[in-house]
Amino acid sequence: MKLIRVAIRSPSSYMRQLSRRESQLWVFFVSATLLCLNFWILSLPDFLRRFGSDTISAYLLGTVVLLAINIALLLVATDRNSGDWSSPHKIGQPWLATTVGLCGLTVLVIGCYRWLRHIFAIPIDPMRADMLVVIREGIRTLLEGGDPYRLYNVPWEAALPYGPVLWVPYILPYALKMDLRFLPVAAALFIAALCGVAATVLGYRRLWLEALVLLALELTVCLNLKLYHFIVIAHTPVYWPLIFLFCYLFSQGRSGPAAVTLGLLIAARATMTALVPIFFIYAIKGEVEDRRRSLEGRGHKPGLIRLFVYFCIAAVGPFLPFAIWNFRSLWYSIYGNYFHLVKGFVWQSTDWVGRTFGTTGYLLSRGWQDHVEHLQIGVMLSFYVLAWLRITHRAQALRWMGMALLLFSMTSLWPVYYLYLDVFVLLVVAFVIEPPMLGDWLPRVRLVPFLTGMAFTLLAVLFAVASALAGNY
Repeated sequence: MKLIRVAIRSPSSYMRQLSRRESQLWVFFVSATLLCLNFWILSLPDFLRRFGSDTISAYLLGTVVLLAINIALLLVATDRNSGDWSSPHKIGQPWLATTVGLCGLTVLVIGCYRWLRHIFAIPIDPMRADMLVVIREGIRTLLEGGDPYRLYNVPWEAALPYGPVLWVPYILPYALKMDLRFLPVAAALFIAALCGVAATVLGYRRLWLEALVLLALELTVCLNLKLYHFIVIAHTPVYWPLIFLFCYLFSQGRSGPAAVTLGLLIAARATMTALVPIFFIYAIKGEVEDRRRSLEGRGHKPGLIRLFVYFCIAAVGPFLPFAIWNFRSLWYSIYGNYFHLVKGFVWQSTDWVGRTFGTTGYLLSRGWQDHVEHLQIGVMLSFYVLAWLRITHRAQALRWMGMALLLFSMTSLWPVYYLYLDVFVLLVVAFVIEPPMLGDWLPRVRLVPFLTGMAFTLLAVLFAVASALAGNY
């Protein structure tokens, strides 16, 4: 009725609102479609090879398509706050929210069933998942009073190459004598559940078309083939909820806690260093916005030096006990072993790099291995300069962080496919925490109760599905 009255009294104002609404819908649908394509495009080279395409060409084409998709995602307008997304003149629809929520829960159960059935059928095996074996042995060594950052025989020589924030959480399933992969399954379900919750919020606000799109995104997270195959050997998804926490804190202008969370992400996975320059670029350029938020009582921006100190403490702190214990062993496990493994074995004795997205496989096929690191440095520096010139607001900065992580992964020494899953998760989270989804809903329900409820729901789904499957294996 409100829109009808506006149309009668001021047709021009009505048309402006309608045009703005159509523009917002276009941005929403295009963004969600590109996010879905990200997950499915990882299977493109396998499809092309069925028609006789050689491996290098198939993955090079896949790289170009993946890059084009994410450039398009970066260029799509992200200022959704200017319009009347939440439709305050409309009364909420609990029945529609309940229906959408049940659909989201159903998708979650389907995804959980597929992943658990897969890992129940395939036990942890070093031939498939040597990192899970190394993490398990590292935990055993730590609990027995030894240094986890030592060399292990699995049966080949291997080191623990990850920070404590990644592998320490595995102590919980290890102590409970559970399959370690329950933890990454729960983390992957968390990302899918975020899409389901966002769809439910949209359903309550009568934005049912957008809710259906979010359910399709949730379905993509749960059913895409690469995550399905990765879940058998999955060891990295354990920090995906931390990506959500970082994105949410950053989007709400809580720079100090966001800096701490970013530091913890780096203490989990070194590739997350690609996000750091973008974070501090916005910290420098975003003073006007943060001062406005401070005046409105919505947060206070710490000084840049204090922000950097927070970040460094969180990034370095988890390593300190192990550095004091045996610094040389820690350094070799985290840094030296990777270069020795990749350049000394993977590049020289296998064709694994040729079956990856990115530029490294192509450079190696041309005999240009000396230029791999030079290309990465040049690409990243150029991108950060461009980011300095282009970034103007927070939602945009999060997408630029996703693009930075994508470029870093594409130009790394060994760009394995699951590096890109981190990129896609970051972009999905950055999407769902914007208004009208979780961006203006979560601050009202509070973060801690929300995360607690999510944890209990995911545990209930996980153990219910596991109990149903246990009798078959």
